[in-house]
Amino acid sequence: MYISPAYRLKLYRNFKAIDAKDPYGIIRYYEQYEEELHSLEPDEYLDCTLIYAEALFETDDFARHVVMCDHLIELVMAEGIYYWGGEDIFTQLLFKKGKSFYCAGDFKEAETVLTALVRIKPDDEPAKLLLIQSLQKQFTPIRKKNRAIALLLLMISAVLAGATGFVVQPFYPEWLDTATNTTIAFFFAGTGLLAFTEIIHIAHCRRMVRQMVKKDEGTNQKMG
Repeated sequence: MYISPAYRLKLYRNFKAIDAKDPYGIIRYYEQYEEELHSLEPDEYLDCTLIYAEALFETDDFARHVVMCDHLIELVMAEGIYYWGGEDIFTQLLFKKGKSFYCAGDFKEAETVLTALVRIKPDDEPAKLLLIQSLQKQFTPIRKKNRAIALLLLMISAVLAGATGFVVQPFYPEWLDTATNTTIAFFFAGTGLLAFTEIIHIAHCRRMVRQMVKKDEGTNQKMG
């Protein structure tokens, strides 16, 4: 389909005229003229598609945002475009893809993408932080087990508290201190195990990323 240079210019100019704070307007225009936008010069098409992808993210359309990130990654590799707006466009797109998975609640996919990014760019602090957060959101077998035990202990303490108030105190006052102390013991055992499990999990996630970065930096130094 032939599209005149004047019409291509108009397409691009009209797209760029849309208010950046109107993501739905950006999405409507891009999708209405998507076929025609493909006829733009590579840098103009990339500019429009980057803006469109960002609009998808802002409207929480994470599934389509991930698809567009993949398309953009293929595009910049095919066109040999390494920097955009003074930033490394490839790693920027990887980060946005990982962030989209994270916001969608797909923490395992976010981990996969962000791990690849951190291996490429070990000094990327936002990527490392988001990778740690993605790891922290996941439940390892030991974390699941400990949380289940902790919740069971807390449930037992709640039952004991009810029994102490409604049964022991009015009918068996001589057992009140023992019942109260037992209830407190179960409560602190549950909260203590829960807190300990979370602290260990957070420390483990941070250590994993730190060791990975250290290993990759060592490998890069040897290759250099």
